[in-house]
Amino acid sequence: MSEAARSEQLAVPALMDAAALPVVTAPVDPLDGIPRALIARALAKAEIVAAFRACRGRSCRTLNATGASFVERYNSENEKVSAETRALYPTIEWPSLQRDWRRFEKSGISGLIPGYGGRRGDTIIARIPLMREFVIAQIAHNPRVRARFVLDGIGVRFANDRIPDLRSVERFIRDWKRKNGSLFQRVADPDLWKSRHMLALGDADAGITRVGQLFEIDGTKSDAFVLTEIETKTGKMQMIAVLDVKSRRMVAHLAPSESSQAIAELLIKAFPILGIPDEIKSDRGAAFLSERTQRAMARLGIKWTAVRAYCGEKKPFIERGGMGSVLHGFFENVPGYSGHSPAEASAIRKRASFAQRRGQNLAKLYRVELTGPELQGLLDRWLEHLYGNRKHRGLGGRTPNEVFAEAERRGQVRRVADDRLLDLILGEDGAAVVGKKGLRVGNVFYWDDALVEHVGGTVQFVRTRDAGKLIVYTADAAPRFICIAVDPEALGLDREVLAIAAKQRQTVVMRQGMDELRALKRKHRPDKLYREILDHAVAKTAAMLPAPAEAGAVALPYRSAALTAAAAALEALDAPAEPAPHDESDLREGAEALRELMNRKTRREALLNRDQLWDLWIAIRRAGRPLTEREQAFLSRFGNTAESWAISYESTSDYQAGLDLERWSADEGQAHDEGKSYAH
Repeated sequence: MSEAARSEQLAVPALMDAAALPVVTAPVDPLDGIPRALIARALAKAEIVAAFRACRGRSCRTLNATGASFVERYNSENEKVSAETRALYPTIEWPSLQRDWRRFEKSGISGLIPGYGGRRGDTIIARIPLMREFVIAQIAHNPRVRARFVLDGIGVRFANDRIPDLRSVERFIRDWKRKNGSLFQRVADPDLWKSRHMLALGDADAGITRVGQLFEIDGTKSDAFVLTEIETKTGKMQMIAVLDVKSRRMVAHLAPSESSQAIAELLIKAFPILGIPDEIKSDRGAAFLSERTQRAMARLGIKWTAVRAYCGEKKPFIERGGMGSVLHGFFENVPGYSGHSPAEASAIRKRASFAQRRGQNLAKLYRVELTGPELQGLLDRWLEHLYGNRKHRGLGGRTPNEVFAEAERRGQVRRVADDRLLDLILGEDGAAVVGKKGLRVGNVFYWDDALVEHVGGTVQFVRTRDAGKLIVYTADAAPRFICIAVDPEALGLDREVLAIAAKQRQTVVMRQGMDELRALKRKHRPDKLYREILDHAVAKTAAMLPAPAEAGAVALPYRSAALTAAAAALEALDAPAEPAPHDESDLREGAEALRELMNRKTRREALLNRDQLWDLWIAIRRAGRPLTEREQAFLSRFGNTAESWAISYESTSDYQAGLDLERWSADEGQAHDEGKSYAH
């Protein structure tokens, strides 16, 4: 910028006391590169601030009183400023003037530039990297974190640093969210970020060249209440829809819940309209991946692909173009609509006052008027006549009905010859083992003679509208039709006749099978196989053996510590056994041990048990008999006389027990003599 232009732009009116302005030294020009409009506003504010400073210098009142008086004079045009300043700021307020005055005192004229003052971005948080990272981490942890909480955390974590004020923290959080809008959205609401910001540079239907090449299927709540019981109960239906990617044509079905039966009902309805596809793509819902659904698709030869969990972008047409169009274009406008979220549901309920809502049920609050079949009829008509005839940008401005009709004229739509076949293929099915009594499904046995060949094996079955019949297929990857199995009792058939015919058929089948097996045994002779295997192994080993060593060649010996020890042991075993002479001390010690054992035996034999001690006392005190040699040895061993031992024995519990036993025996004998008996 030239000096002349600089002088022209910085020409502040004479009312501004240039000498009184603070001198702000800066290495660069604060106004360099600033738009002219912002410079003009900064100069106008500087003129107003200069006038206020002059007024304050003449006033003896407080700051607020001086400011209020100045603002009143300025707004009544009694304060003289330039015409340019008056045009930009015809009126002012004291808080704004006070803020501009403080910024001018702090940073000079650059502080008055909107968006450029006060070294924007150069804050305490920005100057301390760890503090900046701490605040950003709090935002990532809680996108709705309050500045006051963050400031308290800064005071704890950075007690030794300069602490910013609350407004600085608020500005930093606000500026970071504004500068990193996509990243903040990714943290705050990943699903909304995926919808709004996730790149979609490719073309999801780039490889789709014809109608019926790929269907997408999905399910969601219908967002509208229906009457499940007339005027009594309400409920939401589950909407399951399938969409042809090439034409965007769609068929939807409302069911009480998402189940294998609901999927079957949708496909029975959709295939006659959209044709039979090559592939169907779905999420990993239990109903979509159930055995029943997969068996039905295998019978029809349709490839079923399940995308990864939570990857709606892998089937975008049914997610946004299909379900989104129905939810926002149809359900929002039908009676019973309850909103796409709890917040919307609350807003709908608040359309009635609290007094009107009090005591009302959902049918009244959401204006529920339709039953499930009525809502289904409206949805079918909307998909056919409104959605189907709406131009799509992805179809080059054509409608789904037009694209589908063109493909049908070209013969690209594959259909089944009879729609009733779909009932037989997609009906309620299962797998069961053919047992001795037939195919058991529930508590009913079904039979057909064609099942003889599958006794003991697993087959697939499909229920028909006739409760007494089942359609039976093989359990292969490409199932084949076997028969129509019947319940004899339901059809009034004689089980005895069926049993005779079935046994005859089984006999024929088994005979044919055994004849084939015998023929194979005669042809391949499996009883000789084990000898052939052994002979082959011997011959193979002989062919692999090395050539014999030359005459005179000596084998290299192998040595180890274990082999040396084993050789010594073998030599000892081969040598004749010679007894080693015994040491005299060992012999004396052994003789002493033998004597001790004999003495211990003698002492043990000299001891008397309780009964023998009682008999010894009887012999001494009652002189009933002379003492035996063992009793005399017992008394002599302990150095007792007969009298002294008897006295010591009479002080023991054994003696008292003997007396009690003798007394009890005497009493019992007397009672027996008198004819009495004791109850034991």
